[in-house]
Order: sequence, then structure tokens, then C-alpha cells
Amino acid sequence: MSSDSCRPGDESFLCTSTGQNVVFWLPPVGWLASIVLAGWCFTRLDRRRKSPWLGVAVGAAVFSVIVVIDWLIVSG
Repeated sequence: MSSDSCRPGDESFLCTSTGQNVVFWLPPVGWLASIVLAGWCFTRLDRRRKSPWLGVAVGAAVFSVIVVIDWLIVSG
């Protein structure tokens, strides 16, 4: 739906097949990366006897950054 404004001959990144693939795959890959990073931070902080909930915050922050990057690609 984000490429509905593309017309034949449009040269913007979103209107290319590579751009559409990036916009499609960025959120699921970012989601997976944020889960892995949150789990990694969670276990490291738990071993150090610190609050492991910071790992959840790190995962949420990483995913938020990914969503903003995806939104900027779509709107730009």
C-alpha cells in the first residue's frame, strides 16, 4: 500500500523492487533483532545481579528505531 503513489517510470527508492522489499522485510527483521537483543541484554544483566528489565526496554527501543526508519523510507 505504501507504493500506491508510484507511477510508471518513477525513480524513487520506494518504487523500485529493492525498495519495496526493504520496506516489507525491515519490520519483521527488526522485530526479530529486537527480541534477540532484548534476550541477550536480559541474560547479561541478570548475571550481574542488575535489573534485567532494562533488556526489555532495549528491545523496545531497537524496534521503535526500526519502525521510524521504515516510516522515513516510505514517506521519503
